[in-house]
Amino acid sequence: YLKEIKFLDKMTVSSELVGWDKKYIYFETRFFVKSQLMGVGMTKFLLKDKHGDKCTPEVLDMADEQLSDVITSWNKHQVAVKSESR
Repeated sequence: YLKEIKFLDKMTVSSELVGWDKKYIYFETRFFVKSQLMGVGMTKFLLKDKHGDKCTPEVLDMADEQLSDVITSWNKHQVAVKSESR
């Protein structure tokens, strides 16, 4: 969250694949109003096949790991938030 988006403001949303590891793929989503950045979100997805079994990102030709400092920091924050809620 950077700035408030007012009710009925026209908003543009863009998402970009920013990395992956052995289990997840990570997307960054940016929210704009009149070309001004209003918010940024990070989402991680777990890949599953049609039977519900976990897949590695290698099924999308994503070998090894590609993690930025932002993703690493975000993952550490997620672990801290989960441990605080107990």
